[in-house]
Amino acid sequence: MIMHTLAALAAVSLILAGCGHTDSDLKKERDRARGQLSTAEESLASANARIAALQAELEEAKADASPNATARIAELTMALDQANSTANRLQGELDAANASLAEAEAARDRAQAALNAALADGTSDTAELSRLRSELATATSALTAARAALAMANADKVNLQATIDELRGQVGDLQDQLAMMDSDPDPDPDPEMTLETTGSFSTASSSITQIVNGVRSQVIEQSIQIGNWGYWGKKGDDTLFRAHLSASGTLTNGVPRQSFSSSVTGSRAGSSPVAGSAVWTGGVRGVTATFTRVTGESRIEADLGAATLDVAFTAFDNGQADMTWDGLSMANGAFRDGTRLEGAFYGAEHEGIAGKFNRDGLRGVFGALRE
Repeated sequence: MIMHTLAALAAVSLILAGCGHTDSDLKKERDRARGQLSTAEESLASANARIAALQAELEEAKADASPNATARIAELTMALDQANSTANRLQGELDAANASLAEAEAARDRAQAALNAALADGTSDTAELSRLRSELATATSALTAARAALAMANADKVNLQATIDELRGQVGDLQDQLAMMDSDPDPDPDPEMTLETTGSFSTASSSITQIVNGVRSQVIEQSIQIGNWGYWGKKGDDTLFRAHLSASGTLTNGVPRQSFSSSVTGSRAGSSPVAGSAVWTGGVRGVTATFTRVTGESRIEADLGAATLDVAFTAFDNGQADMTWDGLSMANGAFRDGTRLEGAFYGAEHEGIAGKFNRDGLRGVFGALRE
């Protein structure tokens, strides 16, 4: 998708930039932009293909968690570093797209200035005024499309980086397993279970003033990125699960344009518990449509005889109402409520529960450990 959005952005920017350049200058700008886009497309295609290949190799490494896998995991780690470097190079292409967006903004400003000057001079040439207004409308519309295209390109880059981060996490899990096999043949029979929070947040703001039909208004745009917002469940040095949500987009005068992705990985039990304690407690983390980060508490209680679960999300730090699900059926170590909630048990002894949800204007993930 990033290839299409970058291409769309470049095309719009080139059309607008043509308002103030000669045919020769426009051709040079087109050739330069086409070269940048071609390089970006080739780099992204190579990165995506490499990530797919690495994912397949990681799955094979998981199935062969023996000391002989050490050299193989080292090779995968090096390859993932190379993939991450490719993703970083893509940032340069996005910077070029940002520059093209700046040119589009300048073209819009030139069209506005030309119309304002004509109005200030008191011209009575209605055809000329109509032409200037038409140029301004076209420039404004194209600038809006350029901003949307750049936001989508940024979202695609965030998703690519999230995929690489997830692969790194899986390599780390394999390395932890091998380290335990080599150094601790008789592990602690009762290692401690811990639930760690994860997540990063960044934002940038810009403000422009525009004049349409003599009316001055200010557009404030805030670009937001939230990465790996969630939980990491561990038993000793082993990973039970990782559950996280990533989000990116913009707020333009408070109006959101966003993209969300969530992921839950780990050692799934593949079966439902039938004995032992029946309560899991932990946390819940979500993001609203306007990018507010929310944290709460999770409690899952099972009726092992009936093979059902009661789920409760409470104590949200933004004052959001509690969410509950009663009598959810357990089957093959998993449970769900349509598209609103899905979760699963993790660990050989069902030590953890993790999943994702989308309800009451909140998208998020949850993680809990057995009491």
